[in-house]
Amino acid sequence: GTAQKLALNRISTASMVLSGKVIENLMVDVKAKNVKLKDRCARIVTELSNATKDEALDLLEQNDWNIRAVLNVLNKNG
Repeated sequence: GTAQKLALNRISTASMVLSGKVIENLMVDVKAKNVKLKDRCARIVTELSNATKDEALDLLEQNDWNIRAVLNVLNKNG
């Protein structure tokens, strides 16, 4: 059971990396459907940029919780 789980984890991780859903070991295509996932989106933005948590939350709200869009905005501005 454990070996199968490890094998499946490797396959799913590799598929996420190859499909471009991962930046610096963080999954950026998160669907923020609840408070926990919205907080995770803000943490990802703060880790991948110089934005504060408040700035990240504001930009995420303005960009429909799309992490890639927020990172593009931050890269253009800074």
